[in-house]
Amino acid sequence: MVDWRIYEHPILEFDRGEEVTIYLDGEPMKAFESETVAAALYANGLREFSKSIKYRRPRGFFCAIGRCSTCMMEVDGVPNVRTCIVMVKAGMRIKRQKYLAEYLSPILNLMKLPPQVYMRLMTRPGIIYKPAMMVMRQLTGLGAFPKKVLDPPPQNQGAQGEISTEFLIVGGGPAGMQAAIEAGQRGISVVIVDDKDRLGGQLVKQTHTFFSDIKYAAGKRGFKLGEEMISQLDQLPNVRVITETSAVGYYPKEDIMLLKGPNNTTLKVNAKKYLVATGAYEKTLVFENNDLPGVYGAGGVQTLLNVFGIKPGNRGILLGTGNVALMVAYHLIQAGIEVAGVYAPSFRRVRGYFVHAAKIQRHGVPVVTRHTIVKALGRKEVKGAIMTKLNTDYSHVPGSQFKVDCDFICIGVGLNPAYDLVQLFNPKMVRSGVLGGFVPIRDKTYRFAENAYIAGDCGSIEEATTAVLEGGLAGLHVTEALDIRSEEISEKITEYEHALEEDRSSPFSAGLKTAMNEITVDDIMEVLT
Repeated sequence: MVDWRIYEHPILEFDRGEEVTIYLDGEPMKAFESETVAAALYANGLREFSKSIKYRRPRGFFCAIGRCSTCMMEVDGVPNVRTCIVMVKAGMRIKRQKYLAEYLSPILNLMKLPPQVYMRLMTRPGIIYKPAMMVMRQLTGLGAFPKKVLDPPPQNQGAQGEISTEFLIVGGGPAGMQAAIEAGQRGISVVIVDDKDRLGGQLVKQTHTFFSDIKYAAGKRGFKLGEEMISQLDQLPNVRVITETSAVGYYPKEDIMLLKGPNNTTLKVNAKKYLVATGAYEKTLVFENNDLPGVYGAGGVQTLLNVFGIKPGNRGILLGTGNVALMVAYHLIQAGIEVAGVYAPSFRRVRGYFVHAAKIQRHGVPVVTRHTIVKALGRKEVKGAIMTKLNTDYSHVPGSQFKVDCDFICIGVGLNPAYDLVQLFNPKMVRSGVLGGFVPIRDKTYRFAENAYIAGDCGSIEEATTAVLEGGLAGLHVTEALDIRSEEISEKITEYEHALEEDRSSPFSAGLKTAMNEITVDDIMEVLT
């Protein structure tokens, strides 16, 4: 039986829990209780999780955080389940979804009709309007309703509960956890929710040692820092942690946040203050066959490797030379996986810290600038990549194309702030390329709406240490806004502000500091009114 799990790692020990059996299209597969459905299937060698709607192209594992739809499958009779964030259960039955008009896909693939043709078919001439609509409806559906009534759900499934708290934090990464620690230590009642099965955010994926001078993270591996923060939260009886739960709605007039938890339980939360610390998600690149199974986001590879202990492949390439791409390359090397090269798609110099680039170069991995990918090779999964050299104007150098043998391609070209929940508070949004994308204007207390605050990557794409510092500041400002003030809190805020200034003091952060000043105001309410 194929097994892509890692059983020996120089740093990590994987506590997989009890072994169970799950079924894919009726075939039994080995899984562990601490794995998601997608991780367990991947460990058993599955690469094609779904197909594209129109042309039936294979789709595979990509982000591992529930942000894309490529891993959608039918789970225990429920269609369109994002399997990368659903935990394994013994006896679980998974099916790859089939579509009603599957026989039409090869025909459409050969025809290659432009988009405007479909629009015209559905509007004129009248004689073919109804038949065209029937065909289009079959082609554009994902999944199918069960053919028989599902077993009755558990008694509490779909039930609605209500929670009242002073401070609700959405996002259990470094920013959210540090905010909960600071507010919780000062007596504030806190609820912190996260859509994963555990707190930690990106920290659980990071095996490297932070070399910042900041005392909050210096000399610690990312996953160890996360464990320490979780331990601190466990000691605070006024902090409630809710995992596997997503924020799905906010109603400003009532100050109610709606959460969707395990078993489809609906939770209505009344809070006085909110912190959005939802992090970020992967950017991607446009190239031929970029949708093939075997093309992954950097975070997806980190999740497979360092959270679940599963190899993404045997030989891969990295696209991007920021810190994320460089560190993922090192994580792959740690796990004994060959890295064929790290290529910068559009930059003429390494954008990450030199120490990270030097570390992987010492292991014989080339870090190549002024190169980009042209095409991923393969029909059903990645079998290689075609690369090309770039001119100074970023056009392709004629005749410079070459093939790299690999079975996976990892895209690490940056992150987008996850601002979906932020927008529900009706803030003033601006687009900043330096900060990663669309972010809200906020004041010096990290408030971006009347009762809402922001911290971490959803407000600006930076390092994990910065997220810790911003989260701590936001937690303290919320504490003061809830009328708990002291000289100790003021001193702590000053300490955090000095640490944040030091953290952003490198030449790498010059543009970021300018961008942060542009979106920071004295009083957010003056901007919103």
